[in-house]
Amino acid sequence: MDFLNIQEIFKFFANFYKLFDVVRVIDTEKKQVICSDDNLEGHKSVCYEFWEKDSQCSDCIASRAMSQKDTFMKIEYLKGRAFLVLASPVRLRGEEYIVEIWLKISQKPELQPI
Repeated sequence: MDFLNIQEIFKFFANFYKLFDVVRVIDTEKKQVICSDDNLEGHKSVCYEFWEKDSQCSDCIASRAMSQKDTFMKIEYLKGRAFLVLASPVRLRGEEYIVEIWLKISQKPELQPI
């Protein structure tokens, strides 16, 4: 998909907000979140910070989606919660980015062993 600005990306994905918890645009070269949800100013945070990691995920689907020009998905875990993560390439003003869409698929942390 080719978009002229970030607003177009979020307008396109607005229909998915009821289905997904987070939509964010990532610059995979810089590993940087350009914007997330309706925050068009951008966070400029590193994409793996949310997952409490110090470096790129070993199974980074954003990088794979960018290199293979296709959509990928995985399940990621954080603090006992599971998230379905989808990554898909988009073009914005001629530059390539990744749109990541997350869905929290578990509501409660897993029980800890006694």
